[in-house]
Formats: sequence, structure tokens, C-alpha cells
Amino acid sequence: MRRYAARCASGPEVNTLFVSEDPESVRMLYPDSERLMHFGDDARVVISEPMTHLPGVWREVPAGTALIIGEDIEERPFQPI
Repeated sequence: MRRYAARCASGPEVNTLFVSEDPESVRMLYPDSERLMHFGDDARVVISEPMTHLPGVWREVPAGTALIIGEDIEERPFQPI
């Protein structure tokens, strides 16, 4: 299964978008969260702002970029028509 996300804006300010590097890092942040325990080993979290600023947990998606999330995370240039 693939999921898609894009970071773009119609104005000069582009909102942020972050993707988790791996599910284990997110699980470690919230060890008591039952919902996160159901994430598979290939799961990723895509959010507008990081839940915490720990190095190595979140990667900022560059402006004008689309993510294709499958077995790996692929980044492609994105500009709406």
C-alpha cells in the first residue's frame, strides 16, 4: 500500500511538513500509547509539526516536495498545475 503527501502553498509562506524516520522512534516517545503499538515496522507518521524536537526522529519535507510512502520514502518535486 502506498500513501502520498505533499508540501506546497499558493502564497509566499509554505507550511511545514515532517515525516518520521522510523516507527520505533515514535513508539519510544510514547511507550504507553496503545495506538502506536499497532504500527507496523514500515509505518511512518506524517505531521505538520513535530511532536517533539529530538534529533533523528523527524525529517522536514522540503517545500515543493511530494512524498510517496511505501516500502521506502520517495521524494519528488511537486508543483500543482
